[in-house]
Amino acid sequence: MRKKRDDLRPARDIHPSLQKYDKLTYEIKKIRNEDPSILPPSRSDSPKELIDLQEEYPGYVTDCSLKKGNMIIACYPPKLSRKLEFYVHPLITDTTFSVFEKGHYLCTSVIFSPQLQRHVVAFSAVLDGNTTEHFELYFAALFKAFTFPNECVGVVMDFSTLREPDF
Repeated sequence: MRKKRDDLRPARDIHPSLQKYDKLTYEIKKIRNEDPSILPPSRSDSPKELIDLQEEYPGYVTDCSLKKGNMIIACYPPKLSRKLEFYVHPLITDTTFSVFEKGHYLCTSVIFSPQLQRHVVAFSAVLDGNTTEHFELYFAALFKAFTFPNECVGVVMDFSTLREPDF
């Protein structure tokens, strides 16, 4: 069981749209159960959608390998990279396990933006596993996408007990 932390705050404090997240998830599942035709597109459509995404947002997809066991689709907003202050604010990286179907994970790195007065997603990737090798792919793509100054604050990673076997 997790220990309650006093410094945590509700997700709705981060952004108002997160206030009804649980209810929204419940409603989506209910609608999909009532009408299975509303399911997301099949995997056979995925490559075309990825190509369409790259055409619609040029420069956002930085790395793409669909090799099973080493899959990575990495992206970041190119114009944002010039405005990030790696020498002042740390880059915080974490993995979300509930975004995709089992076996696929969303790994994101966020950094504080003084202009927006909040954390923004600086880099993200979809991985088909959560092993050391997958995180090696992620960080290789991250370091290829950005030029970090010598006085970089650092990269912070979630090393919870769930992650310990991978490191």
